[in-house]
Amino acid sequence: MACRIDVLNEVGPRVVQVSGRLTGACVPDLLKVCSAVAGPVHLDLDQLVSADHAGLGAVRHLRACGALLVKVPPFIQLMLDARRDASPR
Repeated sequence: MACRIDVLNEVGPRVVQVSGRLTGACVPDLLKVCSAVAGPVHLDLDQLVSADHAGLGAVRHLRACGALLVKVPPFIQLMLDARRDASPR
């Protein structure tokens, strides 16, 4: 499944839902959608199956810019928290 990005029209913060595989090809669309949303953004990753380096970088960038990550699958959370420059022991 390719990446799908939806904006859910709910009361309160806007929810941007990402489903499928978040790859570098999808990153410009994700950033564009999130930047067009007025107010706080909740990035719902519940249906995210995988993400490549560029996709993870985009999610980290959005989090650093104030997006709240919700419903993050444990595997994706581990990849987001992993230090890229961690050296083996």
